[in-house]
Order: sequence, then C-alpha cells, then structure tokens
Amino acid sequence: MKEMYELLNNVNMNLEEYEDIKLSDIENRKTKNNVLSLINESGYAQKRKLSFTKVCACVALVACISSITVAATSGILSTGIKNVFNIDSNKKMTIANNMGKALDMSVEDGGIKVTADAILRDSHQICVIYTITRTDGKSFDFDGKPCTELWFDEIEEINSKDNSEDNGGESGIIEEESSSNSIKFFIISRFDEEIGSKVDIHMANMQFYTDNMYTPSKTIKGNWDFSIPTDFDYEDSTVNLANGQKLNIAGYDTQLESLAISPVGFYFSINFDSLDKGGSEIIKDVEKTGNFILHLKSGEIVEFNGISGPRCKADGTISFRINGCFEEMIPLDEMDKITLCGYEYKIPDSNVHD
Repeated sequence: MKEMYELLNNVNMNLEEYEDIKLSDIENRKTKNNVLSLINESGYAQKRKLSFTKVCACVALVACISSITVAATSGILSTGIKNVFNIDSNKKMTIANNMGKALDMSVEDGGIKVTADAILRDSHQICVIYTITRTDGKSFDFDGKPCTELWFDEIEEINSKDNSEDNGGESGIIEEESSSNSIKFFIISRFDEEIGSKVDIHMANMQFYTDNMYTPSKTIKGNWDFSIPTDFDYEDSTVNLANGQKLNIAGYDTQLESLAISPVGFYFSINFDSLDKGGSEIIKDVEKTGNFILHLKSGEIVEFNGISGPRCKADGTISFRINGCFEEMIPLDEMDKITLCGYEYKIPDSNVHD
C-alpha cells in the first residue's frame, strides 16, 4: 500500500486536459457532505459511507422514462425494486423477479425495526430493499419536520466468497413508498469479486436528516445486522465479455480482466504494470467522454460512468476498475455492443433473455 501512495504522489497530470464538468446542486451537496463526514471523523475513516442518492454514481440512460403502470406479477419482489430501477414494463418486472427474491428478515434495536424486504443481484452487486419503522408506532417527524434522508454512522458489508468489503454503492429513501410512519430504503452494494453464498451486513447508529443534510436531526443508537442469502435460485443475467484480451490504449499495453454487464449494472477492470509507466494515460483515455459506451439496438447510447480507481495487486501490477448501476433497467436483448477506446464487443444473442 505504501508503494501505491508513492506512485500516486509521483504522478504528473495536466488538469487542463480534462473537461470542466459542472456539478448539479445535489452533487455539490453530496460532495460537501462526504468531505464534512471525513473531517469530523477522528483519525482515519473506519467505515466508508455510501452516497445519499443514487443519482450521482449511477449511469445515466439517454432516454425518457415512460409512465407505464406495471401489472402485478408473481409478487416475488417488493415494488421497491421497481422504483429503484425505474422498471416500466412487465417484461422488465419479469427479469427483476428472475434476478431477485423476497425476504422477510427483521431486526429491532433502539426502538427501531428494520426489515429486509427483497434482494436483487447480479454477479458483482446486490440491491436490498428495507422497511424502517418505530416499534412504538410513532412517526419519524423530528421538530415538526419530516425525515428526508437517513444513513448509518457505521455500515459494513462483507462478501462471503473472499471476506472482502464492498467497494462502493448508492442508497436512498424511496419516496414513492415512504410515509411519516414507515420509510422504504434501498442500499446498492458492489464487490470486486463475484458474490458468494451470502453478504453479511452491519449497520449501526441510524441518523435522520430533515432540512439540513449535513447535520442529522436525530441519531438513534443501535445495531441492525443481517446475513443476506445470495445463493438462492436466481437467473444470473450477467454477461462477461472479457477473456484476457490484450489491448493497446493511449499507446500502452494493457489487459482486459473483466467486462461484465447485466440489466442493472456493469463491472469493468483492466490490468497494467504501473501508474507511472503509461497507467495514468490509460486511465485518462478510458475515462474520456465518449470512449466507453454501451450502444442499444434502438440507437440510443449509455455512457459508462461510475465509481472508479486503481488498486495494487499481489503481483505488483495495477488493476483499474469502474463499476456502476443503471438508473433504468436495460434488458440484455435491447443491448447491441460496447465500445471501449476503439475496441468493440458485441452482446451475444445466446446470453440474452427470451
């Protein structure tokens, strides 16, 4: 790890070569909140906090979402999944049911009951829907103001396959299904390795926010721990287009480790020798606008943006990874190809849904 920091310190970058992208108001507020959270913590950050909303880290689909009423299906999943991924057709709801499972797991502490209602998963990420209520039946209004956001002072999610923590995600209140007495909440978590038989989740000290998203209006001490099963009989909709292909990006050699895509998100990683021997140029080229795109059969495009960063591997090489989720579910049979810095990868018809 020390070597990684030394390499990063020695990297020279010309920031004028990058696009000056304006942040929205909610992105500005989220960034400020994350910085303040780190400043307020003593010593090193012990727990990583996910973003309050899914807007910033999710991939934006260049299309309008139609307001279609989805008919009731088998009832496997709560409608929370429908609202998180903007599911607007029976076809997409069927895909969600095949990728997910209803849950009925509850934990009570500090006068708060947290119930895990449903899970949807692919190879590298899970989305869990929770219902949060007070055991005394009272509302979540504080000082006469409704709760608009909530989070936990501590959160830890462990993949049973390799006992590793998640590497990022999104969370938020599902406003369409929440009231003053019951809050519907989602957390999307992503992992570097394929997910094993379960994900252990530890959440502590619930923080409620009203009109000030930087300071919680109320903090309720408690622990809400779940062992979420992920080995249920689900349809793995993930297609991985990588098989160790050798690439040349920005004039430097690299290797494609993973290019996995599902109807709800993607996971991408490449491997190279070092940051100071072409690695920085490779990363810059991959992240350049228009160089990493999902093409739909309709002619629309989705630009892959998400949580990214380099990591040192055991053999001393560097792995650069990007992962994210879509704001709107995209069936695989509506995807055409992925383009990456001049390379093209077709989505095979044999792997898509009927």
